[in-house]
Amino acid sequence: MQVADAWEALGPGIREVSHALETWDRNRPQPRPVPIHRDAHPRQMLLDGRRMWVVDWDLAASGDAALDVANFVVYLRTRAGTGGDASAAVFLDAYTRAGGDLTSRLPWFIALTYLRLIAKASRLRPRGWRQQARTWLRQAERTLALA
Repeated sequence: MQVADAWEALGPGIREVSHALETWDRNRPQPRPVPIHRDAHPRQMLLDGRRMWVVDWDLAASGDAALDVANFVVYLRTRAGTGGDASAAVFLDAYTRAGGDLTSRLPWFIALTYLRLIAKASRLRPRGWRQQARTWLRQAERTLALA
């Protein structure tokens, strides 16, 4: 909430999304915890054509798999250029076909991931961060509207 307090223009939207996430978190069913990476994105993965290794497990914990899936989806959408949405859709389709059903939880974790990006951008302030934060807040709001 410090970001919301410090940034008047986006504060109301950040507070609204945060409140929705807090309410959902208090009332949601708790899935069985599984090992999670907590920083899942392509730069944490190595491929040799047949195998894949996931590296950099310093944030590993036990938790909800939806957190890692949301991190990966948002990374693709925000960092993979014009093909990001399509790449995220392919990933989610494959994940679901492999037996991962996160339908009810994933939108909430995606919105949370966008809020985390806003907080990080407001702290680090890279070039264009204000516009990017506005975009991410709109994405979080749209995601929750569909949840």
